[in-house]
Formats: sequence, structure tokens, C-alpha cells
Amino acid sequence: MKFFLILNYILLSIAVLGGLFGLSQHKYIRKSFIWLAVFLLFSGLAQFLAIYLGTKYGNNKIYLSLLTPFYYILIYLIFSNFSKNRLTIKANNLVFIIGSLPILIYTVISINKVEVAIEAISIANVVYSIAAMIYFLDILNTPLKFSPFKLPKFYALTAFLFYHSAIFFFWTSQKFFQTEMNKVSLNMVNVFMVLIYYCVLFGALIVERKYNPEQTDSHKIIKTK
Repeated sequence: MKFFLILNYILLSIAVLGGLFGLSQHKYIRKSFIWLAVFLLFSGLAQFLAIYLGTKYGNNKIYLSLLTPFYYILIYLIFSNFSKNRLTIKANNLVFIIGSLPILIYTVISINKVEVAIEAISIANVVYSIAAMIYFLDILNTPLKFSPFKLPKFYALTAFLFYHSAIFFFWTSQKFFQTEMNKVSLNMVNVFMVLIYYCVLFGALIVERKYNPEQTDSHKIIKTK
């Protein structure tokens, strides 16, 4: 369990460092990635507090349930700034609007029951996965001037799609795998997946800082002048 706790501290530190890096570079990165930096910083700090509350008071379920709507809003702000294509933005908005009501309802129900909002988190994971696929279609339908590996949102979308589609099983399985051994195994899988998730999102910020086409174009204009 000590190893598990240390691993949690490491991955949350990566999230905080990623957030601080992104915010320190806010002049050189686009709006969606500024929100991504805010999300990483908020996520890291919020989960540090969750560990503290769980350790000190033995129960952080209400707190974890309250985090769900905040994550939902932050991730919406990231996605809503990923593209200028009106059809893509409308499709993204529709998915998030449809998911918002049941997420809010299940969050309130879970808080009243003093439970983690598993249903709300599961629905949110589905929304994030569908939104990521919408933006992948947007990338496929947009002519690229360079490799997708130099496209910052490619990394961000990969992280969102991989993690939230896979972690959907983790949250839905919480009600079925009741033994202590199964819960420990699932938690270990979750920790390693979150570690990959934060690392790739941090990587997306680094790629954005290096290859941001808007910043690159502005440099070209300055040099031309």
C-alpha cells in the first residue's frame, strides 16, 4: 500500500508540474492548451486533497463526487477550443449538453447517499470518449501541412480517448468486483493508466509550446518584416 501511495504522489506531481509548465507558457500556447494546463493543475491539487481527506477523515466520497462537475466543465472548455470548425463545435456541444443533466442528477443523488458518483463519472467518461472521436474525425477531414505527431491536440485527444474509454470499465466494475483483492488490482490498473494519461497530456503541452502553428506563423511574419 505504501508503494501505491508513493505512485499516487508521483503521478499527481506530474499533473501539477504539467499544469504549472502550461500556465508559465500561456503567452505561447493556444486557449485550449491553457485550459488543459488549468485542468492538470486543478486535477493534481484536487487529488492531493482527496488523499489527505481520505487519510485524515477516512472518507472522501462526497468530495470526490463534487469534483465530477468541475472536471466536466474544465474538459468541456478544453474541447470547445480545439477546433474552429462550426459543425465539430456544434457536435461537441451537443454531446456535452446531453451528458450534463444525468451527470448533475447522479452527482446530487450520490452526495445525498454519501457515495462516490460512479454513474456520473461513467457517463462523463462516455462523453469525453465520444467528444475525442468527434475531434479525431475533424483532424481526418482537415488537410495537414505536417505530421500528426507535431499536432499537439493529437496527443491530447489520444490521452482523453485512451484513458476515458478504458477507465469506463474501471468505474462500472466497482459495483461488481466487491472483494478486497479485486479492488486493489483495479486500483493499481487505474493508477498506472492515470500515470500514462497525465504524462501524455503533459507531453501535449510541450508539443504545443514547440510546434504551435499560430506562434510559428507569427515568427515567420516578424522575420519577413
